[in-house]
Amino acid sequence: MSDKASEPEKSNFDVFISFVAQTDYKTARLIKNFLGTFHKRVDASGLKIPEIKAFMDTDNLRRSVNLSGSQDLDDSLRSALSNSKNLLVLCSHATPSSHWVRSEFQWYISQRGSKTVLLGVTEPLDPTNTAAKFFPTYVTEHGLEKRLWYDFRSVRLRKRDGIRPRPIEDVLTQLAAHLTGRSVEETTSAWYREQRRIARMRSYYIAAIAVTTVVAVIAGSVAYLSHQTAERSMADKLIQQGLKAEADADIVSAATAYAQSLSHADTRIARFQIAGLLKTPVSPIKLFQLPVTGAEGELSAVAFVAKQSFAIGDKAGNLILLDIESGVVTRLATMASGINALAFFPISNRLAAGLAGGDVISIDLATGKSTQIRKLNQPILGLKAESERELLAIGVANDAGVFVLDKDGKQMMGLDTHTDDVQALAFNADGTYLYFGGSSPYIWACPVSNDQCSMITRVEQYVYSISASATTRYSLATVGDQVLLFDHALQKMDTLSKSGGAHFYASSFDPSSQFVAIASSRGFIEVFDVQAKRAILNTRGHQGESYALAFNSTGDKLVSVGLDGTVMVWNLERDAAVIPSQKFTPTAQMLTPPQRNQIIDMRVLDDKLAVVALADMSNRIYELPSLLPAPLDDSPADMGGKLASSFVRARGRTAFGQFDPIAVWKSEHEAAASALDKLSVEATASAISRDGRFVALVSKTGDVYILDSSKGITVKGPTKITNTTAIAFVSSESPSIAVADGDGKLTMLTISDLTHQYSGTIHSGAVRAMVYSEAARTLVAIGDDGFVGAIDPATTHVRKSVTDAGAQSLAVAPNGKVAAVGSLTGTIEIFDITSMESLARLSANQGGVNAMDFDPRGRYLYSGGFDEALRRWDIDSIISASFGKVDDVLASTAAIEMPKAIKVSESSNSE
Repeated sequence: MSDKASEPEKSNFDVFISFVAQTDYKTARLIKNFLGTFHKRVDASGLKIPEIKAFMDTDNLRRSVNLSGSQDLDDSLRSALSNSKNLLVLCSHATPSSHWVRSEFQWYISQRGSKTVLLGVTEPLDPTNTAAKFFPTYVTEHGLEKRLWYDFRSVRLRKRDGIRPRPIEDVLTQLAAHLTGRSVEETTSAWYREQRRIARMRSYYIAAIAVTTVVAVIAGSVAYLSHQTAERSMADKLIQQGLKAEADADIVSAATAYAQSLSHADTRIARFQIAGLLKTPVSPIKLFQLPVTGAEGELSAVAFVAKQSFAIGDKAGNLILLDIESGVVTRLATMASGINALAFFPISNRLAAGLAGGDVISIDLATGKSTQIRKLNQPILGLKAESERELLAIGVANDAGVFVLDKDGKQMMGLDTHTDDVQALAFNADGTYLYFGGSSPYIWACPVSNDQCSMITRVEQYVYSISASATTRYSLATVGDQVLLFDHALQKMDTLSKSGGAHFYASSFDPSSQFVAIASSRGFIEVFDVQAKRAILNTRGHQGESYALAFNSTGDKLVSVGLDGTVMVWNLERDAAVIPSQKFTPTAQMLTPPQRNQIIDMRVLDDKLAVVALADMSNRIYELPSLLPAPLDDSPADMGGKLASSFVRARGRTAFGQFDPIAVWKSEHEAAASALDKLSVEATASAISRDGRFVALVSKTGDVYILDSSKGITVKGPTKITNTTAIAFVSSESPSIAVADGDGKLTMLTISDLTHQYSGTIHSGAVRAMVYSEAARTLVAIGDDGFVGAIDPATTHVRKSVTDAGAQSLAVAPNGKVAAVGSLTGTIEIFDITSMESLARLSANQGGVNAMDFDPRGRYLYSGGFDEALRRWDIDSIISASFGKVDDVLASTAAIEMPKAIKVSESSNSE
């Protein structure tokens, strides 16, 4: 690349990196450093490979600034080029105009030819429509731009570029595999094993430091804790003295006792306490304990109005604002009757209060102004706010009705008869339906735009609360002494908890909908992990009944109130022992628990049934889309024909135990099966035509055969294709057969006589699976080189390609527009076949995805693999449009838990 290059080592190089310094020096240095140390990084994982020697012109950056002198390559650069097994050209917008890259390319081509020239794209743009900007004419003259190229665009990627290149480590491991002659699966597995080992070692170091720190803290804190215990005991005694003085109406003595307790009770624990008088609030430090005098102080409602501030109401009508951080207590208003419910509207910063006297009052928190928005003749039992449109649902006692008001107070929906007491209210995720219940033995669902209600279920006890998840398929109701969890996807109801005496008065989902909190008549607070269906917190929070609780907007604070005047603030973010800090994102969940047997293959037979092959050579039948185990008797009469159709849709890398196309074809065509048996050949690859008439196979010796079931004839092709790894029928104007081998070569043969039409190289490694899309007239192929290619069968040219390390299973949707690729790393990538644009990446199995198949209508994609679990993905919206977003797929992912799968024989015996 210039006057005088740095002296290369006196040995052969695996790759010479040619680049433009102004744009690609950082990328070239990254590639060289990674390749040079890769053998050391994977050595501990058991992969023994030699050092990968890469040459780059280390003086290039300096000389690119000072271009004085000769413009010819010097002897040292020529020597390095001659001694390099491969040439890697980094292509960017500056490459076509670079003298040095052109000189190095032309010298290498003249000495070693173009077969070992590799291309890498570094410009963070889509080169599909701008190939001329990246690939110089001297590259396109040799047709190299049609080859698969390495995607280094992530090194220079900016947020505004709007593309999603492959992770740089995936691309570098693929390059290392190519340079060492190893498979991408082997190098990728070794790389990620080493990364996991490093992460474990790092965790050990952190754990050792943590243990040392904990021991030091404990040793230094024993005396402090003893002192703190004594201080807390004194604070408790002073609070009791204050409560006694308050009951005796000695306000001065009560205030003095509370103030003295603050000097002892400032403890750093999850339950923050503040002592204060209701009418003369003090400003202590950290807990809310309101003295109870008659109805005053009997707390009955709570609502967060900010991340650290919440409002509480009592049965005497006092509305109070409390700040968690500062401990400031502010009286907002005193209502004419007790406050039974509160609801907050964040957009308009308003608080609605439902009163025992039948009033619904709106308080503007900015101005403090109160406005009556509804007057009823019976007590208000429940309120629920819908934040986006600011709708307010009102539940009333004594058969007085349930109503929905808009933000201006106008009634949108109302039922004023046969409702009994309505206390439990909840809106669905988009605010179009209202769920309600109470003393009536039913839970109802009503559109907010009309009164046409439907009964959800019948219950035998009082419905105290309903909570609906905004991001999952669950909703919840507290009914008497039970907590009922509704699964809307399965349309079933489970009992999450049963107290056997105490009633559950209140419930609330956290913002992520992963957790739900419950308050009981005995003062206990329970928090459940919804998906795991287990309690992660169960503690006594109040001495007596607790009617209300609420999460703040970020889910790190939970507040509960009780009739004993206590306000408990649970700091969920700070105390991992109470609830671990987690963020919930809907993803595919296990539909069947671990079966202790890997899923080797899976085929969708029709809309109702699927068959699964396991590593122990057993098969199991499942109902669709629920994936419940089904008896063998439920399998369709034409099971073989439907299995044959599935091979046109989905293929995996050849593995022992997978469904065999030849065996399936023979079961459907008994008359022609004898001709196949007479061949007495061991097939390495086989395929069934779309109409089921033909079966094609390649023997271990490379002979190609095609059998016609309608005529009972067998044709042997004149061309031998050894080391065959994949085969597929191509339905086009001239029907043909595509045969791929372990070297990445694709050969097209005629169906009639199996004569050779044309061939070309589509992968730099073995082709593991191919499926033909009739709608797109495109072959989709995955290979050991880590690429997924869309191939034109008429020319064997690669139209588009993308990288996908460890790809091992492939499925094409029935509409022929979308392909799914399952990888060794447990991910599924959804591609638009025409553009090869990635539509979504799904976190699928824990381990490799061995098998995938679409249902015949293309609504669901089913996957299975190493983790012995089946999963169902609802991607109908993406496939119908042939493009979409990752979040759309994840949000619509079906997450269904099912009973343990049973063997077909066991199912049959149980009938």
